[in-house]
Amino acid sequence: MPDTSYEQPNALVLLLIIIAGVLMAAVLVGYAVGAATRHHRREGGMVLPMRCWAAVAAAITALVQVWGTLHLIQDSSQVTHVCQQAVGPEHAANITRYEVSYVPPGLHCHVPGVGPFEAVTPGYVVPLLVISTFIAVTLLIFSVAEARTSPTIPDPNAKSRSDSRFGPARMAGPRDPRQSDEGTDETVARAVKLIRASTLSDVAEYAYAATAPPEARLVFLAGACPLNEDGSTAAIGDYTGQAAKAVENMRVALEAAGASLEDVISTRVLVASNRQEDLVAAWEVVRDAFGDHDVPSTLMGVTVLGYDDQLVEIEGIAAVLDS
Repeated sequence: MPDTSYEQPNALVLLLIIIAGVLMAAVLVGYAVGAATRHHRREGGMVLPMRCWAAVAAAITALVQVWGTLHLIQDSSQVTHVCQQAVGPEHAANITRYEVSYVPPGLHCHVPGVGPFEAVTPGYVVPLLVISTFIAVTLLIFSVAEARTSPTIPDPNAKSRSDSRFGPARMAGPRDPRQSDEGTDETVARAVKLIRASTLSDVAEYAYAATAPPEARLVFLAGACPLNEDGSTAAIGDYTGQAAKAVENMRVALEAAGASLEDVISTRVLVASNRQEDLVAAWEVVRDAFGDHDVPSTLMGVTVLGYDDQLVEIEGIAAVLDS
């Protein structure tokens, strides 16, 4: 048998892979169980089930990686023996080199003119890694696509700011009953007057103050929540979808009080997140829904909101001049 070269696997690398794989699998299984529980309590489309199964597939990937890595714990004499078994008696005397790979885990026994032979790790490890990874990535991609498309269908007639991907929120709900037949507010007396402060930054996407005359009737709204008619939470896991549903419900409440979004004098947008991008995503929906009527508003991140899976809530006060 010719001289062979073999470098022992790095014990620290093997240990780190095993620990990381076990921890990752535990976290992913925990997430999957939590997602399945939330979906069981309250139906929310296919986003949560797909993310749940993506987490399960990813956990399987991590555990299979750990299982294959455990097989790499071999000493030199064991490596020689398993390589001879892998290449067969006809090539056992011609092994020239052993090579270890960590991801995917494997021991490659090289025979000149024949090729490398896989040894130590079971033959199902690499195919199972590929299949479970493919399933996890595919489900995750589909869940993201489902979350992006679930809120509403774009309205081709939306104009200016409502032409953005949040346009449907602005077009939702019935027309203001006090509008003129031409669809403008030019003949409608509005109570709200927006105040622009020229000495303050114009970065803010809202007026800094608003007033209403003494004779105006005030309408105090409960927080508009992203609830469907049956009480279930809409667009679970989707900040933009929940903001759109909350705006839609706010329109309904305003109409019941004889008002519209154009009568709102101030708002406060509550978002259950500590990530600024989530707050901005919800805010953009509200901003586009109000359009040019950019009332004073406060955007806040909070720890939790009142309903299961609720991410967004919108508070508001309106002022109406009754004719």
